[in-house]
Amino acid sequence: MKFIKDFHLFESSESIPEYVNISDFLNSINATDKLKDSFVKWWDENRSRINILYFPFNTSMPIFGCVFSENSVAINSKMSLPTEFFLYILLHESKHADQEYEGRLSPYFDTVVENNFKEFSLAYYELELEANVYAEGVLIELGLDHFVKSNSQMLNQNLSATHSVFQHMKKDIERLNPENFQELIRKTIL
Repeated sequence: MKFIKDFHLFESSESIPEYVNISDFLNSINATDKLKDSFVKWWDENRSRINILYFPFNTSMPIFGCVFSENSVAINSKMSLPTEFFLYILLHESKHADQEYEGRLSPYFDTVVENNFKEFSLAYYELELEANVYAEGVLIELGLDHFVKSNSQMLNQNLSATHSVFQHMKKDIERLNPENFQELIRKTIL
């Protein structure tokens, strides 16, 4: 709930683009008509509460996407990725929105502020694995199992980035002095 209470940080900013609907997002990432039809139907039935922001992040870091709130995600349009990978990122971040709704992301931020790598690594791995499994499962359900199987190692690369993510977050927290996780995200990508 804390995310939503602080969401005004984004609403008042002129640099945040408007939400895009799922059809426009799929058009932007060059999805085929067949994929669009099945994905739009699935999204409307399962993720309609999730709003999508699709814009170029203002960072040199390779951030593909992020969760903005318990009902919105942002996808970096600067990345040159296959359509299926964009879908994976969207689904992965939408699972993080669920985790925020459940109150599981704020403690993750707090572990970095407290310089507690052990607790961070446990939380990071659990949250990322859950989001990966969810995204892969949906893609398989939608008939993209060949993509998932042939790219499994790349799709799960984030699981071995714990130390790197911790160090980047620590540096960004020191440099940007955010009060919470959503402010860190905002200051990092806008």
